[in-house]
Amino acid sequence: MNRRVVSSIGALLLVLAGVWAFVNRGDIVFYWNLYHVDRAGKQFYADYPYLARDVQFSPRFGMGLDVYSPAEGENYPVLIFIHGGGWDKYDRKLFTPFGQKLIEKGIVVVIPDYTLYPDTGYEQMAAEMAAATA
Repeated sequence: MNRRVVSSIGALLLVLAGVWAFVNRGDIVFYWNLYHVDRAGKQFYADYPYLARDVQFSPRFGMGLDVYSPAEGENYPVLIFIHGGGWDKYDRKLFTPFGQKLIEKGIVVVIPDYTLYPDTGYEQMAAEMAAATA
């Protein structure tokens, strides 16, 4: 192949990549923001001293939950947050920024994990979340 053909193919690929990025810019922004949230959450998760990590809520299921508590005081309201992800993706640690934000408002946040699809069906997921809330 001569240089002109290679150069033309390179230019075409560059244009196609630009069109793809323009068409998918919403997804690109979403995943870029998700990356930053995940990084900040991991740092908070590692350092926050008032976080009870991986509390086992049922010997039957072997799943864990995290409890985010404000630094001082007691008798706070409690929110049990069952994270999203279509029942087939993510885990509780991705939602650390959610817990971080609500403890600033004086709310104890509990975020349980559940077995993801296809490793189980909705019946077990519902039973796990019932056990976590109990």
